[in-house]
Amino acid sequence: MPEFCVEEIDIDPYEFVTACDPREIKELIEGLVEENHLPKSVLSQIQTDKNGKPKTSILEDEFLEKMDKLSQKFHVISREDEDTLETIFKKYI
Repeated sequence: MPEFCVEEIDIDPYEFVTACDPREIKELIEGLVEENHLPKSVLSQIQTDKNGKPKTSILEDEFLEKMDKLSQKFHVISREDEDTLETIFKKYI
């Protein structure tokens, strides 16, 4: 991870992130997911193959993004919608 002098106690997040190399950025994102600051689906978006290409497709990324948004709406989902989702879960899980 980037190193900063002790005198530079007030470090902006931007400064920290721009000082990170790609491996460190990936490690930072994984840490943010572990601490529940980011959804787990973000991990699929940073996974790459040996050529550096994303392992997920655009359609899969869009689907995961929608699922993340839906997961944050539990408190406003109607009982009917909840039953529909439960039917879908039972079908695929």
